[in-house]
Amino acid sequence: LKNEKEVYDYIKSIHDIEYIAIANPNDTVKPDVIEKEEIEKEANITNLKIFFFIPFNLFGSDGKSFYINVPDGIWHIEANISSSQGIIYASLYDENGKLIAYSNSMGCGERKCYFDTLSINHAGKYRLSIIIKNGIEGGYFIPHGFSFVNAGVKARIVMERVSSPCLPLLHISKLAPFLACSHNGMVFATKNDVSKAYRAGMAGGGWNNAALHPFINKIVNETVEKLQDFVNGTHARWLAIVGDSNMLPMYYYSSSNNDSSVGLGIPSDNPYSLNFSMAIGRIIAFDDIDASLLIARSVFYNDIAHGAWRKRFVFIFGEGFGETGGIFHQLPYSKIVKSMGFDVSIYGDFRNDRHSLEKNNAFNASYIEYEGHGDWFWMFSNIYTNYYSNVDTAHAKNYEMNPSIVLTAACLMARIDGIPLNENIGLAFIHAGAVAFIGATRETGKEAKLDWIEDNLIKNDTSIGEAFILSKLHEEMPTKAARVLYGDPALNPWEPK
Repeated sequence: LKNEKEVYDYIKSIHDIEYIAIANPNDTVKPDVIEKEEIEKEANITNLKIFFFIPFNLFGSDGKSFYINVPDGIWHIEANISSSQGIIYASLYDENGKLIAYSNSMGCGERKCYFDTLSINHAGKYRLSIIIKNGIEGGYFIPHGFSFVNAGVKARIVMERVSSPCLPLLHISKLAPFLACSHNGMVFATKNDVSKAYRAGMAGGGWNNAALHPFINKIVNETVEKLQDFVNGTHARWLAIVGDSNMLPMYYYSSSNNDSSVGLGIPSDNPYSLNFSMAIGRIIAFDDIDASLLIARSVFYNDIAHGAWRKRFVFIFGEGFGETGGIFHQLPYSKIVKSMGFDVSIYGDFRNDRHSLEKNNAFNASYIEYEGHGDWFWMFSNIYTNYYSNVDTAHAKNYEMNPSIVLTAACLMARIDGIPLNENIGLAFIHAGAVAFIGATRETGKEAKLDWIEDNLIKNDTSIGEAFILSKLHEEMPTKAARVLYGDPALNPWEPK
């Protein structure tokens, strides 16, 4: 066989191909580090603030700013921040005041947070802003609370000048052959990556630079065009995207949102489905080990999915029925689920904070459905709460879950662009043992419609990828674009017979 095409054509001729795993072998290549600089900063923050509709500052300040000088060149900037108390919010701004990185301790760990970002020939005096909150903030209908802070904070900034902006977050292309083989499928290799779209004079990425979206989308379209040629002559039903969004970028649909703190545009895996003709899912996790375990849980699901937990279907809704999904979807749909043979539990009002959910083993279920507010680092909790009762990445990553399906109708819970992967709550559930997560990469609205997915899963016995892609045939936006599946699209979860 003389070339790649002949190899692929020969394999296709041996047996019918229904499963494809796409991967980027360049995810094993790291850029060279040319030089390195480390900076350490310390300060004390003292503040008393009360909230009643709006915040009232009584004394002190809840924040501190540090400044760092970033030279010309390609710089990978990392920051580790710690505090003696409270919740940390850390943001990095360039010399023009543009947000280029963000993190908080709910996404990272108790009294610590981390972020990293790129600066490409974008020299200047950057500002690191650190804000501490410590107290109670709640009241969905009448916001109120207080924050009292007397904390020492430390920041350690590491700047590395690197040879290339190509920064793979995971090195998992090596897992694609195993996944494809387990489904009698094939691997499609592509060397396209998002860093080809980066330009001099920028910091961050597509999430905060809308001008990059046409270049990133061009890379995705080129990959999709090659993928279309590849699947011709097959009966491909499933496509697994094996890699992070730097190496296998998402397509950015346009959005009216101008707030870079939640991300510009709407990143989506939709184009890889070839106009929704294939069921798609992305294999992604905190790290290579987690990704390997995710694949193993999917491949051996029927061997490990046993016990009373798999008959449980859990519904969690937002603040005190303030989220209409609890009334108009979850309560009536729970009756349908119960009639199908599931044991149903519903948590809302004062029973949807982290402590109550953990006490009631809410995350020990075959299906876990959440409708309410969300972010990439937490699920919004109950009507009166403190800073420490949210279900956040910092705590969820320590759960011990069975191979559950986590379905969410909430903003941003599947966002992975512009943040460290280990700060995403969807991937925290996968780290804890879940076998699949469905969520939105950006802010959404009332167009949740999880029942489109659930009906196909539990009534029609489809794979999760097929149920997911069938829901995309409806026209509502932005969920159609923003909603993604993290997991093996060919997984067919258990349901009562």
